[in-house]
Amino acid sequence: MTAQDAMVELAALWPRLPLLVGRDWPKVRSSALELVGRLADAGDDDERIACAERLLILLAPYSGVRDLLSPAFLAGRRSTEDGVDLAAVCRLLASAPWERWIDARLDAPTSDNLSHTRTLHLQVDRLAHPFAFSSAWPGATASDAAETAWLHVDVYAEAAHVSIRPVRQRLPVFSEVPDLARDLPGASFDITFLRADQPTVVLARVNGPDGLLFQLLPLTLHPDGPVEQCTLLPRGTGRAAARPADLRITLVSEGEVHRMLVDDRSGYNPVVVLPHRSKELEILARRARASFETLLTGSDGRVYEKHLEIPEPVYRTGLRAVARSGTDLFRGLFRPNGGSAALRELGDMLIRTVDEAQAGALPRVEIVSSELSLPWHLMYVTDYCLDAELSPTRLLGLACEVDVVTARPGCRFRGEPGSGADGARGEAATTAPGSRSPALVAVNTDIDRPDTARARTLVADQTAYWRQGLATRAEVVDDRDRVAAALAGEDPYALWYFYCHLEQGEEDDPDDVSLVFTGGRHVSLRDLMHDVPADTPLRGSPLVVLNVCMSTMPDTLGRAGFPPYFVSRGARGVVCTETDVPAEFGAQWARRFFDRLLAGHTMRGALHDTRRELVCEHRNLLGLVYTAMGQGDATLEVPR
Repeated sequence: MTAQDAMVELAALWPRLPLLVGRDWPKVRSSALELVGRLADAGDDDERIACAERLLILLAPYSGVRDLLSPAFLAGRRSTEDGVDLAAVCRLLASAPWERWIDARLDAPTSDNLSHTRTLHLQVDRLAHPFAFSSAWPGATASDAAETAWLHVDVYAEAAHVSIRPVRQRLPVFSEVPDLARDLPGASFDITFLRADQPTVVLARVNGPDGLLFQLLPLTLHPDGPVEQCTLLPRGTGRAAARPADLRITLVSEGEVHRMLVDDRSGYNPVVVLPHRSKELEILARRARASFETLLTGSDGRVYEKHLEIPEPVYRTGLRAVARSGTDLFRGLFRPNGGSAALRELGDMLIRTVDEAQAGALPRVEIVSSELSLPWHLMYVTDYCLDAELSPTRLLGLACEVDVVTARPGCRFRGEPGSGADGARGEAATTAPGSRSPALVAVNTDIDRPDTARARTLVADQTAYWRQGLATRAEVVDDRDRVAAALAGEDPYALWYFYCHLEQGEEDDPDDVSLVFTGGRHVSLRDLMHDVPADTPLRGSPLVVLNVCMSTMPDTLGRAGFPPYFVSRGARGVVCTETDVPAEFGAQWARRFFDRLLAGHTMRGALHDTRRELVCEHRNLLGLVYTAMGQGDATLEVPR
């Protein structure tokens, strides 16, 4: 096998390198990225081959990589025969960590083109087709080798900057590109620049054949120049949804510039630049969360703390408070002073969707965000919050099933083919062969206040629930060292469930947080990120449920805290809390949520139905403080 062959195959294997290399991956990754960067910048073939050999030397000690190179080549992966452009092969390998398989380009401008119209082409890199195919169609088998995966592309822009006319929206991805094929088909759009003196940003959304978001491409188009391209990949996605989203909200941030797209399939889909700085958005989010905190800290706090059933007067008072703060969130985002008519129309789309819920429908809302993490489910969708018309189902998290998906640059973790441990698009979170336990349940037994006059059985009851529900196959631990070892270990789990305390450190740093287990012993996020960095995959691509106080990210940009850490490590989905949660309520919520999840409900459905039950049957609003990150159609399958 030549260095050229190995380079092509390494590009195909890159999404699986974290699992193939194992615990050394964070250290190896930085050196590997440096070498592929040198490959891309190399000036001649001798330098390229030398860099490729150094990369192979770096990875050769790991048998998981070494053993797969030759079989991959013999099984028909594209080789680099004489005449193949080695520089193109190097660009392919350099793009592999970021999955930049799709190339965007504009037709060259012509002197007689007075309308400033150019055609935007999106094509899969010629050499990358076999690897893009396995990424776009992860369930493909050997019998599918001659098939084609079809991606669907939509392109959106600010209405005042460009107009877009789709020419061809289907993007084919071949498993193998015929050697004689010179001009490969792709998606194309006619772009007319309305402001020919400045560049504009368009958003290309690429959906896979399963209907899920495949890639999000922010493209900076220059009227007389090249295309600047970024590739954002969804994290924590699951299987294809049973039906497409009724409303899709996309948020792409670049520094202090936040662009929003709302797509309700009506045909009016402009990109709008929000007139907000990050600090303003943080204030809006904090106010929405604060109203739920006052349910516990206000005059009726003891009622919510001690009782599942909430009296009608207490419930109405609480609903009025959260509805007003939720309206402030809606109006602050879509009706700000100086906001554009286009932004107002995006808010109107959301109102129409919630109106459908009032008429008995159950709309599905998908929110994809590159950075911003807003409490969408706490938003009360109306222009005017009138006491006489208060309805809990105007809260977005009760009116609709909501998915929140993070899209970031970088590689998605993939498991072994056929293992079910695919962090990108597996059918369900399931136990991989050889695992000892389908679920790891980490608890703090101090919550039960043993050996005191106020002893209770919240933890004991949950322990019994898991041991009974999974026929003794749930591993229940309360020791800090065992939890830390499991997080760093090789055992695959389908579910990680935490029922413990969360403690904020003294520093004003979102990463200065710890999970607190029995005996007051901490698992610090900072220590965890040193011992097991965020680019070390969690085996089994589990669902993670953080039933602890205010486990969601405290910063609006959503880069810090335990949920982003688990998502970055390849968790299929993460359920967390927006505010403090009483231990008694957390136990009640857990039984209802897990009853549904273990019965085969999706993460989205289990979360939504639990919220509705608590409000409709018990007048309890606290179920809304639980939110989720990841594709909502993820399910949990565990052997009984």
